Amino acid sequence: MQRYWLVVYAAIFILAAIAGAGVVGQSPGNTKVDSFLVAVSFVVLLAFPPLIVSYAVRRKSKPLQRASFSRGIRGDWWADPLQLLRVSILVLAGLVLGSLRSIPDAHAQSAMVIWWQASMLLGLLLGERIVYALFRKQIL
Repeated sequence: MQRYWLVVYAAIFILAAIAGAGVVGQSPGNTKVDSFLVAVSFVVLLAFPPLIVSYAVRRKSKPLQRASFSRGIRGDWWADPLQLLRVSILVLAGLVLGSLRSIPDAHAQSAMVIWWQASMLLGLLLGERIVYALFRKQIL
């Protein structure tokens, strides 16, 4: 069963990378991604993991399970926040890596979309590290 979940997560990553490669090559239309949106997205997604995990810790009496690629998702954000956070990071990482493939053909607005996705990924990654540092006693 552990190998099954590893294959599922690999498929999620590959599908996200394919989606990311397709998003940037298209015309962004009226989308205006600027440095302010990039900065705000980074700060919001940096604060999101500690806030959601602190709520889950207060709501549950037993410790949270550490995120792993060898198990599935057990519940929602309140029941299994670390696993869902790991899956969110996996999806964003796939989008960013897929988008990077199309950089040579990207125009300025598409490049800003890539920066925006990368800032969200970096915010979640750093937020996850903050969670493991702050809540290490509440995590198995």
